[in-house]
Amino acid sequence: MVTDEPLHGDERLTTRKWYEDLRVGDHAAHIYHSKADQGRVIIDMLNWMDDESRLVLISDRWDEDPGQSRSRLLDAAIEEGRFIVVPARRPLYASGRFRAEALRDVINIERDRASSEGYRGLVAIWDLEWLKDEPDDFEAHIIHQSTLPLSGLPSNLTLIGQYKASDLTTQQLERVMRVNQLVLEDGKLARQFWLVANSTMGRSPRGRGSVGMTWTSETANIDNL
Repeated sequence: MVTDEPLHGDERLTTRKWYEDLRVGDHAAHIYHSKADQGRVIIDMLNWMDDESRLVLISDRWDEDPGQSRSRLLDAAIEEGRFIVVPARRPLYASGRFRAEALRDVINIERDRASSEGYRGLVAIWDLEWLKDEPDDFEAHIIHQSTLPLSGLPSNLTLIGQYKASDLTTQQLERVMRVNQLVLEDGKLARQFWLVANSTMGRSPRGRGSVGMTWTSETANIDNL
C-alpha cells in the first residue's frame, strides 16, 4: 500500500531526494526491501513527474490491502488519470509461456495510449514478482533488459523495474544491477558502468539540467552478464 510519509522537522529542507538526479529517458532498477520501500518510489515518481506525464504501474499486486489508508497524492493522480495500473503476468504469458519482449510491447501500448490522451511523457514501473520462482524466465527477462538501452526507446520514456532483494539470489541481484543504467537502493541512486558524454540525451522534466551517457564495453557485452 502506498501511503503518505511526511518528513519531520528540518528534514524536508535538508534531505536531497534521490530523484533529483533522475533524468527523463533514464532506465533504473529499484532494489527494495519492504512494501513501504516499494510504494514510496511510486510517490517519489509522482512528485518528480511534470503535469504532462503519466505513470503506469505494471503489476498484479497493486492495492493488496484496500482497507489501509492511501496517499492523497496518489488518489489525486488516479482521479486525474496521471496514474494507472495494468496487469503484468497476463500479457507476458499470453502465448502460454513467458515472452520477455512482451514487457516492451505493454510499455509501447501504454506510451501510445498516453500520447493519444494528451500526455507528453510516460514513466513505466514494473513489478514481475513471480520471476523469483522461474529462473529461466528471470534469465530471459535479464537478457531482454540488457538490450533496452540500445533499442532506440523514445526519449520521453522513463523506466523503473522493481526487484525485491530477499526474493533473489546474490547472483540474480548482480545481474539486475549489471544490465541497468541506474540502480536505486535505500534511497540512493547510483549510475552503473556509464560514462558522462558531451552530447545531451536526457533532460529533467523540471529544468534541472541535462546529462549524456555512453556505454562502456563491459556493459555492452552481453556475454559478460
